[in-house]
Amino acid sequence: MNNSDYLMNNFSSGVGEIMPLTITDDQLINMPSDLLVELQQYLKGYKEKGREQIMQNSIGNFSDTEIHPTNIESDVFDDGEVWVLSDGDQSEVQFKEVRSSTDVLGIQVVQADRTYIGRGWKLTNEVKRILTTAFDLGFKKFWRYNHPRDSYLLGGPDYQMGSQHIGVSRNHSDQWLFVLDKDGKKTELGVQKVRKITFSKHYLDIIKRCPDLSITNG
Repeated sequence: MNNSDYLMNNFSSGVGEIMPLTITDDQLINMPSDLLVELQQYLKGYKEKGREQIMQNSIGNFSDTEIHPTNIESDVFDDGEVWVLSDGDQSEVQFKEVRSSTDVLGIQVVQADRTYIGRGWKLTNEVKRILTTAFDLGFKKFWRYNHPRDSYLLGGPDYQMGSQHIGVSRNHSDQWLFVLDKDGKKTELGVQKVRKITFSKHYLDIIKRCPDLSITNG
């Protein structure tokens, strides 16, 4: 067996994969020209073969994969209680707890052809009292234009993730009065409770006049 046969066999055998062959600059410079040419040809062919194999695997994997439209609501179960606030005229909003197969996703809010989920919130009696009070005082809108963003609406990629807050305002284009945000809830003895309500600073002067109200800036 000549030098070239030995080198080729080591490259193509399992031994070559387990024990990598290292060639120094000095060895490469002093390598016989015929062996150097054969080595270059082998490495070029090995590289092209590897590229071809990658392409074949990619095509094979692609052809074996069925493409289905993403159904982002496939893991959302909305068989909970539907709770409705309505003034019998122009304003109506529906609330419902929705869950995945493993956990509560939040409160689904449906109003004026828009649907989103308030992330992590449960439809407790405490939450109902807060939303009812706002509704009765004329703050009857529970989404504003671009809040939440379209990606969080039903049909959007972030719908199941849920919006970080449920916002309350007088009109869909008005400044929000308050939000129930992701930091506004707590759990005590397994029961979710409202820890805080975040009000807009736009109404701060009015809110300060309210007796027995603890206000924290920021």
